[in-house]
Amino acid sequence: MKATDYYNKYQERLDPLTATEVELNAAVKELFFEFGKEVEVISNTRHSKDDKVTISILREQNQKWNALCRLLEKRWGCSVILPDGFKNFWVHEMPGLKERW
Repeated sequence: MKATDYYNKYQERLDPLTATEVELNAAVKELFFEFGKEVEVISNTRHSKDDKVTISILREQNQKWNALCRLLEKRWGCSVILPDGFKNFWVHEMPGLKERW
């Protein structure tokens, strides 16, 4: 999916003016999980067995995450997701990625 597809799917659920904190957290979790599943799908499609390819896919997803963040900021003047949030999560979970990212 493209950033605009995610935006269209999640824009109402990520509205900081109408959604409760619980609803926002649930939507962000679901969104993040979907981004992660997409890494797996892309990896399988590309028949990836190499860490370099996986890191490249993670970078692509992070760029998409940042594009989504910009779309949300454009709509509401703020975003409930942080730029580089996708990258920061994976670097935190797998510290070895930091130097390879």
